[in-house]
Amino acid sequence: MPRGSLTVDDGLVSDWLERLMVDRPREKRMAGHKLQVIEGGPAERGCRVALLVGSETNTDRLQSGLTTAGISSQRYAAVESLLVDGSRGLLAIVIVEERAALAMVRMIHSEAEFSEIPTFFLTSEPPPESHDVPGLQVLSGLGGEGLLLQQLGLMRDLVEAREDLAEARLHMSVADNVLSSMIDSRNRTEMEHDRFRAVVDSALDGVIMLAADTGRFIYANHGACTILGFGRAQLLAMSVGDLVATYPAESLTALLKSVRRGVPPSRKFDSRVRRRDDRDIAVSVFLQFIPEAAGPGLFICFISDITDRVEQTRQLEYQSLHDPLTALPNRVLFNDRLQHAISEAERQGSQLELLMMDLDRFKEVNDTLGHHVGDMLLQHVANCIKSVLRASDSVARLGGDEFGVILVDVETRDAVVGVARKIAEAIGRPYLLEGHRLEVGVSIGIAGYPDSGQDAATLMRRADVAMYTAKRNQVDFAFYNADQDEHSLLMLTLESELRQGIAENQLVLHYQPKIAVESGEILGVEALVRWNHPSRGMVPPDAFIAAAERSGLIHSLTAWVIDRATAQCAEWRASGHPLKMALNISARNIEDDGLPRALQSKLLQHGLPADALELEVTESDIMIDSGRATEVMRILSGAGVGFSVDDFGTGYSSLAYLKRLPVSVLKIDRSFVAQMVRNGDDMVIVHSTINMAHNLGLKVVAEGVEDKETLDLLQVLKCDLAQGYYISGPLPAEELVQWLTNSASNGCFKRA
Repeated sequence: MPRGSLTVDDGLVSDWLERLMVDRPREKRMAGHKLQVIEGGPAERGCRVALLVGSETNTDRLQSGLTTAGISSQRYAAVESLLVDGSRGLLAIVIVEERAALAMVRMIHSEAEFSEIPTFFLTSEPPPESHDVPGLQVLSGLGGEGLLLQQLGLMRDLVEAREDLAEARLHMSVADNVLSSMIDSRNRTEMEHDRFRAVVDSALDGVIMLAADTGRFIYANHGACTILGFGRAQLLAMSVGDLVATYPAESLTALLKSVRRGVPPSRKFDSRVRRRDDRDIAVSVFLQFIPEAAGPGLFICFISDITDRVEQTRQLEYQSLHDPLTALPNRVLFNDRLQHAISEAERQGSQLELLMMDLDRFKEVNDTLGHHVGDMLLQHVANCIKSVLRASDSVARLGGDEFGVILVDVETRDAVVGVARKIAEAIGRPYLLEGHRLEVGVSIGIAGYPDSGQDAATLMRRADVAMYTAKRNQVDFAFYNADQDEHSLLMLTLESELRQGIAENQLVLHYQPKIAVESGEILGVEALVRWNHPSRGMVPPDAFIAAAERSGLIHSLTAWVIDRATAQCAEWRASGHPLKMALNISARNIEDDGLPRALQSKLLQHGLPADALELEVTESDIMIDSGRATEVMRILSGAGVGFSVDDFGTGYSSLAYLKRLPVSVLKIDRSFVAQMVRNGDDMVIVHSTINMAHNLGLKVVAEGVEDKETLDLLQVLKCDLAQGYYISGPLPAEELVQWLTNSASNGCFKRA
């Protein structure tokens, strides 16, 4: 048979190959295509055969390597044939001569990549040299016709066993990978669970789980233990009802049931819980029900300690509703309590009384002794009022020196009078404050529900009206009546109309002369403002000055007077009448830093010297020991403007205090001058005042000179100047010029 023409029908090898492929059904489709005769010829029966078993990965390489190494029938005659089954990784080398077969095996095994390939040597008797070949497995004792076939079958079984082992190893590898994956997954789950528990347990807020059917704790993190003050084991032995302080047991049970039913499915609320140390704290709670497939479910609660926040809110609310100086309720809280008291009185058919009060002479204390003393006085007054009230009554500081009191369930008017008197007596009682013996009074206005008003705003307004009535009449208290309200409405109307009157120049100035008592010389005039009201006619100053003071219009009014008076003074001087102009100013005016600048501006505008003006301040106003007012007076006095004390004798001025002020004139009040001829006491007072003033270097003006006898007596008493209707009443500017012509000779007043 020619070399290379071996087919599946050739001899024993062909039978083996045929059988080999038939016995492996999964490879039948490859029959007739797997056998490739590289080189070879017919296999002789009983030949020696070397068999090499490889794998799918190295069969081609082995075949290529053998070819490259020259292991072929051309180079080695001993090589009968090379048979390859590439699907199994089998290579059969048929060699006739035994020693050549051993040499071939040695040569193949000398190659590093083939050294590990199992090698089988088939022989009836193993040659001695076979023991020198590493890894060679000798199969001996086999002979005859079936030797090659048996041995090749053995080789096939070995390969199949190797393949089965490889497949088993593959399955084991897959199973191992699956098991490893399961173990890794479980480890990761446990790791994530541990990580989650660590995060939850380290949270500052509390996390709690409760059994839905019993309300008992089944979990509490470290934050919950810290907030509640219990250890975890202690909490797990408790139920939520042991801690909640603000919910009764039945309310708590109802809350849990409603959330469990999903109405709603969660709830956020604030509550108070009791810590282990029996201290109640405020907490914010978020409660969520978690259902379970087999079980009652559980509640998960997130709690935060909001005690500090609640306390800060409470403090802010307290501060917004209370006076920081006296700790009494302020106007906002007082209004709320008054509205509530009215609602209760209406529901019960009872009465209540509202008392509005402010202190008398408080401004004098505040300005004279300082604001810190004034604050201490207000605290004292607050304690005085509280000391005479019942627990059910309310008192508040409404602002400044104004206080309010609500008396509930008042049965008689006498009961209200009794409380008002007690308050007035407690406040009016003399007491020492920082070494000063103080006496202040109080004016109380009273308005009752339902007679004086049926809502809070009306009651407060009418109690305020009654308070000003008490102050005006210099009594401790007054009840509201409709006549007072009409007067109050008139004052409010006057304030509005006065503002319009100033803007529209409805005001006019009248001038009352002042003469030297000894010579009769006309030295000056006092400017007195009048209001020429378009419908009320000429309104005297007593009717609107108080409204101007109260509304703050006094500054606009004074500015108007200064402008008109300085212009008139300049006009008279230009016509030959060098009269000194006296202007009345209030306490608010002399505390105005802008007064010196305004006066100096008008003096400059009209070309007047500063000594052409004299400012008259009442005794009560000048006693206000305000550093700012004193400084204003000193600035004006230094510029040449004179000051006189008006209505002297009606206040409580201190001569030592007057000496410290830039005052040059005292004006004795008309109440002492008018009756001095017929009243010896008044004459003594006038005489003493004149002597005292002269001793202090002051001049004296007597007001209210109504007749010649009074003027003559003043001359005897050495009074410096006189003013009154005997001399002349207040006159318009043009009439004053006529009076100067008719009643004066050479600038002197002619006595009748």
